[in-house]
Amino acid sequence: MTTKTGEGLAQYALAQLGRPYWWGTFGQTASAALLAQKRAQYPEHYTADDFESQFGKRVHDCVGLIKGYLWSDTAQSAPVYCAAQDVAVSGLYRSCVRRGDIAKMPQITGACVFMERLGHVGVYVGGGYVVEASGHTKGVVKTRLKDRGWALWGLPGWISYGDAPADWAQGAAVAEVVADSPAEASGLQVNDIITAVNGTAITGSTDLVNTVKGAAIGDELTLSVYRQGKEMELTLTVGEKTQDALPQTDSTQPSQDNSQQQQQDGQQYGYSYGQGGFPFNFFN
Repeated sequence: MTTKTGEGLAQYALAQLGRPYWWGTFGQTASAALLAQKRAQYPEHYTADDFESQFGKRVHDCVGLIKGYLWSDTAQSAPVYCAAQDVAVSGLYRSCVRRGDIAKMPQITGACVFMERLGHVGVYVGGGYVVEASGHTKGVVKTRLKDRGWALWGLPGWISYGDAPADWAQGAAVAEVVADSPAEASGLQVNDIITAVNGTAITGSTDLVNTVKGAAIGDELTLSVYRQGKEMELTLTVGEKTQDALPQTDSTQPSQDNSQQQQQDGQQYGYSYGQGGFPFNFFN
């Protein structure tokens, strides 16, 4: 599979303009077999009478535009399903290494834009425009960013966006801080970027997991944190295992074996975590 980039996502999305919207699809070629499969899965979304006329065309739903790019070598090749990246819109947002309010979105081609309730996603293609799979009636269309009510933006961790702006830190982004947890006591806040633990550099969630996983109850961890252009250090004390720190999951679930281990880890650190979120509920 080729390296996935923001520019590549934008080009893929543009190549799909005018193609049909089918709920639950990610770039497959429309056919009688696919229609039968999707009607069985999502009957409420397949009541229109024009699906047969769309056979032979590549089809997507809104998040399927991003999946189709991730799972295809080119805009024309067939996608190869990847369970690890099969997420709903909310799961895609949770996968973002950078995200925020749409009013503060940097001009990054290929950034994803989200509606407030995380029920819809589009791809920013530059110049103030978004490509989105906008329902069965409209299909894949190009719209103005300012006209559609987008509320949030994000950069999925599965996609490379080139050199980060100078004022961005590399690390693990905190998605949620659980009330009455060691995270809250340390002063961590949502959207903080953890850049180091006890002096060991953190470049993403895997680094964070590997660095802090061996800490014992009562250990103090010095977290180097980047927050809104400022660097600081916070001290986190690893807490007792408590039942109020059970993991939270999003649209994808870990395997049963991994889930049990993650649950134990989350309890030890006093955090809940969602998709990709151990133990601070961060995004990779």
